[in-house]
Amino acid sequence: MLAAIDILTPNETETAALTGALPRSAEDGIAAARALRRRGVATAIVKLGARGVAFSSAEAEGFEPPFKVKTIDSVAAGDCFNGALAHALDQGSGLAAAVRYAAAAGALSTTRPGAAAAAPSAEEVVRLLSG
Repeated sequence: MLAAIDILTPNETETAALTGALPRSAEDGIAAARALRRRGVATAIVKLGARGVAFSSAEAEGFEPPFKVKTIDSVAAGDCFNGALAHALDQGSGLAAAVRYAAAAGALSTTRPGAAAAAPSAEEVVRLLSG
């Protein structure tokens, strides 16, 4: 079934369920993303929460360090990350740039309480990326 997936974005717990190893560092995250690719996933993006994001695909591989924000509530972080990732890829961004954009959106969402209300605007994401 994993071979049918174009982009998989598991968090740490989900990654552990899929690979058998809980990623705790940039190196662990990249290793986990590679392991998911070996199992057939075209692009694997391992979200490490406050520790950043690791990614691996045929196009690019790397690690995006976390943005420094004051976290209040992380409930919307994964959804905001995924939505921003889809947006950036749809706009023609390469994988590394799309992951950076998505990481900024996910980080900003943790600075507000709640789910939908925590989603940042595109302008807010661009400001964080510029600052």
